[in-house]
Amino acid sequence: MKTAELFTVWAETNQQMLQTLVDLSATSVKESARLYAELQYGALDAVRDGQAFWLKRQAEIQDAQGDPVAWSQRAVAVSVEGTQRVFQLMESNAQTVMRTAERLQMLTEEKGKQIQDTMAGFAAKLRD
Repeated sequence: MKTAELFTVWAETNQQMLQTLVDLSATSVKESARLYAELQYGALDAVRDGQAFWLKRQAEIQDAQGDPVAWSQRAVAVSVEGTQRVFQLMESNAQTVMRTAERLQMLTEEKGKQIQDTMAGFAAKLRD
C-alpha cells in the first residue's frame, strides 16, 4: 500500500514538474517569436527608410549640377539624419532584446520557484 502511495505521489510530482517545464518552454517560444517579430518590424522600417533615402538622392542629382555646394550641404545633413535614425533603431532593438531578456528571466525565476515548491511538497509527502 505504501509503495502504491509512493508511486502515486511520484507520478503527481513528475506531472507537475513536466507541466511547469512545458509552460516555461511554451512561454519562451512565444517570447522569442515576439522578439523576432519586433526586430523584423524594425528592419523593415530601416529598409523603407533606405529606399526612400536613395530615391530622394536620385531625384536631387539634377540639383547637384546647378548648385553643387548647396547639394553637398543637404547631402551631409541628410546623411547625419540617417545616421541618427540608424542609431535610434539600434537603441530600440537593444531595448527590445533587454525587455525580452527581463521577461524570460522573471519567468524562469517563477518556474524555478514552482519546481522548488513541487519538490518541497514531494519531500513533505514522503515524510508523511
